Amino acid sequence: MRLAIGPVVGEPIMAHEQPPAPRNGHTEAPGVACLSLLVSAACTMRHAASSLPGRQRRRLAGDPQVDRRAAVPSPRRGADQLREDTNSGGLVGVGNVISGTGMGAGGGPKARMDWLQLRDEIIATTAKVGDQLRALPDGDLRLSRVTWSASELGAHLVSLPRRYRRMVTAPQPFPVSVAADNQRELDLVAERDPARLADLLRVEVAGRLDAYGDDGARQVWYFTVEHTVAGLGGIMLTELLVHGGDLADARREPWSITRTQAVARLRGILPAIVLLVNEQVAATATGTYHVHLRGGDDWTVRVYDGAVKVARGRPHRADLYLSADPVTFLRNAYGLIGNTRAALSGGVIAWGRRPWLATRFARLFVET
Repeated sequence: MRLAIGPVVGEPIMAHEQPPAPRNGHTEAPGVACLSLLVSAACTMRHAASSLPGRQRRRLAGDPQVDRRAAVPSPRRGADQLREDTNSGGLVGVGNVISGTGMGAGGGPKARMDWLQLRDEIIATTAKVGDQLRALPDGDLRLSRVTWSASELGAHLVSLPRRYRRMVTAPQPFPVSVAADNQRELDLVAERDPARLADLLRVEVAGRLDAYGDDGARQVWYFTVEHTVAGLGGIMLTELLVHGGDLADARREPWSITRTQAVARLRGILPAIVLLVNEQVAATATGTYHVHLRGGDDWTVRVYDGAVKVARGRPHRADLYLSADPVTFLRNAYGLIGNTRAALSGGVIAWGRRPWLATRFARLFVET
């Protein structure tokens, strides 16, 4: 993923927004592309963000101490001034600063699900993916964003609950290659008929959810990371939504995600990114990073002495602040929109007292 970095927001160095090359399932573990997006866009935006008054920066980060009814900046300060569009709830660029609407400027209704709601969402999404599989004209249909056929993708989805079952009570080593591991797990699923794969998927997901039970905060493992039942549910929802989108795209049907779904997915993905740390970069990226998902959660990423820790919540003080729309965050991470569009739409904005850390943060997590 190329970084779209420019000296000022009005003059970015444009990254070519070409369709992503086909990939063998997930060639990266969930999360690395997401943070690459954040910082890719943040690098482009950081000069404009740092020029904003502190009150506006804190409003973008969702600071509850800021009065969201504050007056729009005076026109006397020039045309190249950022203003809040109170009708759309998003940001509107005036001049060459930022453009985009409907992104959400912090505050507002929180897009969060509890575990029982998330479980219902997983069941409903499983049914939608099953409908996509059953409607396929041919299981050998090739897909545009993965090298698998439609049937192979269905088998991949069936394999995932089985993999999660093995890692619930005991840690599992993280694979050297996620793509190779995905292929090995897929090959263990012999079925290739799309309709029967849809039935298998429903059974496997229902069995995994029943095993998880009603306590979403219960501690479980995701490879070597201590996670929660709800967190693994977010990862499961991610797989269903991403690959449901692959199937819908092959059938020329619309497929979308909501902000609530995006926040649930990121609650699963973000704690797991510690599996993907580039140790050489981590040694030079010491600092505290505050990631705010508009309408969702706040996350703290701490890098110290080459180690990375991720926790939900705001830090007391950060070296770099990033504010992102959750849906834009994920759409870019999976190649549905380009870096430049994500940055200049206002989907991501960044500032901080150590802005040079942005480029190091962009290289902190590696693909595998």
